[in-house]
Amino acid sequence: MKIRSSLLKTSACFLATLASTNPVQAVTYNIFDLGTLGGTASYGYDINDNGQVTGLSLTPGNAQHAFIADSSSMSDLGTLGGQASNGLGINNSGQVTGYSLTASSATHAFIADSSGMTDLGTLGGQTSNGQGINNSGQVVGFSTPVGDRISHAFIADSNGMTDLGTLGGRSSWGEVLMIVVR
Repeated sequence: MKIRSSLLKTSACFLATLASTNPVQAVTYNIFDLGTLGGTASYGYDINDNGQVTGLSLTPGNAQHAFIADSSSMSDLGTLGGQASNGLGINNSGQVTGYSLTASSATHAFIADSSGMTDLGTLGGQTSNGQGINNSGQVVGFSTPVGDRISHAFIADSNGMTDLGTLGGRSSWGEVLMIVVR
């Protein structure tokens, strides 16, 4: 009975503390139509602190192209010579990463900015995919090494793509997790 009484007192104290704190303020969001690149659909996959969005949009010929958009316009980021691309991450400078098909139909990670789309290459295989980008322009993702049977996480910057290896297993994957501290 003593444990139950103590538990009830602790719970009541906790609830009283919650009740006495300031109420949570409502958050207001602005929602806008991204539009398309002339096709029938677009999909936003990431947004930066400036409200710029990246994702993919269908073109008039139903090709999938990566884009960067804000509340007033959408820009086609093109491809690496193939038929499709997709923007998956955007930083606060408006640099975008994702993947694109090349002219040889390989899938390669890219970084795109106002000067165009740059192929980040692979770890030796046919495939790489940029999953996220930080405000320093470093891209994380995954790529296949020679043999194309497994994937390894990578980080890419102006010095090239670095294989991050595995934690003892056969493969790894690079993703972005964001923690916002305000």
